[in-house]
Amino acid sequence: MAGCSRRTFFHHFPSREAALLGSAVPVVTAESVARYLAEPIPILAGAIDLVDIPEEMSPSSPLGARRYALLRVSPQLQAAARERMTPAANAVLAAVIKKIAQLPGIDPDETRPIAEAVTTMAAGLVQSAYSDGSNSPSKTLHLLAPIWQQLIN
Repeated sequence: MAGCSRRTFFHHFPSREAALLGSAVPVVTAESVARYLAEPIPILAGAIDLVDIPEEMSPSSPLGARRYALLRVSPQLQAAARERMTPAANAVLAAVIKKIAQLPGIDPDETRPIAEAVTTMAAGLVQSAYSDGSNSPSKTLHLLAPIWQQLIN
């Protein structure tokens, strides 16, 4: 292990995954949700910006880069990381549902499926941005702007 007894290690960390991933988790603040809902923010771009990713999780930091390298090769760590993202993902989904419900002409029965699709796209853009090293999901989204119509039509 890390030069300490198993008992000491697990006194400090609940699991090996927790030791490797750290204690920081992404958060969605009430203030960012309130701003997203109150202002004319684009639905997808705004959803991406709702999540605050701590520096130690960012691949642009030395520690984050090492953790990200571990994630790329370990399905178990990927599963643990996804589980840790669940509260933030649920908060984004709830905010996007409310944002879409504000739009005129949207069938209330379609609000949740639309929000789930938007949230899935946002998660994919975040993952893509961190995979390519740009660490800017909004920048990645803007790269799609010129071809957006070709993507959906």
